[in-house]
Amino acid sequence: MRTFVVALMLAMFALPAFAADNPEIVLGLDADPPNGVNYIEPAAYEEFNVYVVLSCFGGGGGTRGVGILFDRTFAAVKTGQTNLLGGLDMGDVEQDGWSLVAGAECVYPAPETNYVVAGYVSYLFLGGPGTITVLPHPVSGREVLDCNDIPDYFCVYSNFGVLAAPPDPEPDCFFCEWSPVEDATWGAIKSLYR
Repeated sequence: MRTFVVALMLAMFALPAFAADNPEIVLGLDADPPNGVNYIEPAAYEEFNVYVVLSCFGGGGGTRGVGILFDRTFAAVKTGQTNLLGGLDMGDVEQDGWSLVAGAECVYPAPETNYVVAGYVSYLFLGGPGTITVLPHPVSGREVLDCNDIPDYFCVYSNFGVLAAPPDPEPDCFFCEWSPVEDATWGAIKSLYR
């Protein structure tokens, strides 16, 4: 009976892990992708862009779309938002949520980088410190549709700060280092730990 209970518990926890081919997608804000610039000090009336970067793609390899909402606290005029995925661009990133959808083809990252710049928001800075915090989209939540049409979910690796420290990333959200995947047999993996 104890073996059955342990096997059932393992199955319950293992199924969600294998439900999608991708790991949790990492989302970050960056002023200069892929350099991880999430803090800037602009002068008054200077324009700048805040890029939405998705990374850590797994088996699905890329994205068909994502939705987000910004909570901005600095004084600025939003002068535009641009979808770089090539498809539909719906909603307002600061009002009702922004949906960035890929065009006819799925958007894959370059093999050497494993990130996709999904879009950017342009601002005319008026002055004063503040931040941008990424929130889930009001309708689609944290869903990211991968290239296999399987829903995955994003965590926030980096928010954005203007003359102020950016809000902390979400706990347990780590940027993945790109590394090529090599085929290995179970015996080769076990031999590493002997």
